[in-house]
Order: sequence, then structure tokens, then C-alpha cells
Amino acid sequence: MNKYFFCLIIIYLTSCVGVGYNSAKLNSLHQTIKDGTQKISIYDGFQSRAFFKVIYRSYKLRKSYVEAIAEMESLTEAEKEELLKKELDDEKKYFEFCVVLSTTEFKVNDLNRKNSVWKIFIEDPSGKRYYPAEVREIKADQKIKLLYPGVSRFGKFYHIRFDREGRTDIKGLNLVFSSVVGKAVFRY
Repeated sequence: MNKYFFCLIIIYLTSCVGVGYNSAKLNSLHQTIKDGTQKISIYDGFQSRAFFKVIYRSYKLRKSYVEAIAEMESLTEAEKEELLKKELDDEKKYFEFCVVLSTTEFKVNDLNRKNSVWKIFIEDPSGKRYYPAEVREIKADQKIKLLYPGVSRFGKFYHIRFDREGRTDIKGLNLVFSSVVGKAVFRY
């Protein structure tokens, strides 16, 4: 009887296994993010004033993102295709970046404010500047933290979008954040 009872307990315990999000699709997204991330710290002497982590939302990243979301949210094939279409349509229209900004002074972490201390632009090789179509702060909830490693309560998470305006490639462009705090230039 003890053997029988023990076997039932083992069967019961192994049949109640849940699936976490440490999947190949999520891992693939994390690797794509890691490969496409640039980081810059702005210092005043030995003190860090601002730390930027910038992720360019490339075609490859968008496809990995859709795969991870489809799995996490159990999307139907039609929902997945709709999300992929939206992501690829946006990719054709915009250069988009996810930015994590951590600052030692809370009041200068204001990329989304109209009168932000930061000037944000893309600069082409000729020196021409293009300004964002949209800068939006995104609440760093559990989903965002799961999708984008490195987002924490110590910084703010932003989505920045630039119109492509006929430009087909990010290569040769610089994403610039400039203020009295300092300047960060991300080269593509």
C-alpha cells in the first residue's frame, strides 16, 4: 500500500507542472536585445550623473518580440499575424528605440516632457538633425521587465520614435541625447 500511495503522489506532483516563461522564444528575444543594446554613462568627475541603455528596435528584434509575445499571451495565429503586420508596418515608417535612463537627480529623468532638459535627435553624416515624432514613458510593469532585461525601478523606460522620412537604413546615423548633464551619442 505504501508503494502504491507513493506512486500516486509522484504522478500527482508531476502532472501539476506549470510552464514558465524561460522559453526558447523569450531567450531568443533577450539575446537579440543584448546584441542590439548600447550603453553610455555620463560622469561628472568620478560620479555617474546619467546612465543610458538604448535598444534599437530592428526588424530582427521586432520578429523576436512578436514570437515571445505570441507565446506568453497564447495568441491565436490570426492575432500573431496582426501583431507582426503592425510591427513590420511601424518598422517601415519609423526608427524606434527603447531607452532605459537612470539619473542621480530624479528631475532630469524627463525625456518625455515637452520642456525636457534633454535634447534628443538623430544626426546624419552631413550634420542634418531629425527630431522625435514621439517620446513616451512606458510603465515598467512585470511584462516589460520580463521582456526587456535591465529595466528596473532605478530608471525610467522610454519608447522613442523618429519618422524615417525616406531613409531606409539606420547605418551612419547617430542618436544623440544632449543636456547640461552631459551628452551621449549612440552610433549606428
